Amino acid sequence: MSEPASSWRYVDALRLALGDALERDPRVFCYGQDIAAPFGGAFKVTKGLGERFPERILNSPISENA
Repeated sequence: MSEPASSWRYVDALRLALGDALERDPRVFCYGQDIAAPFGGAFKVTKGLGERFPERILNSPISENA
């Protein structure tokens, strides 16, 4: 990101931190509802990460009845 860190939104900082962790460690993955491409989750935290790391950004099943 080209903006100073003081102007980032929380979602941007989270996305950057997750991207850094995924790049550095192949054991890191994310698992949640609708977080894989193209959605990026309800708050879009993983948006763009699903395309970069498709095998490690995984959708979990929605299980309200469980």
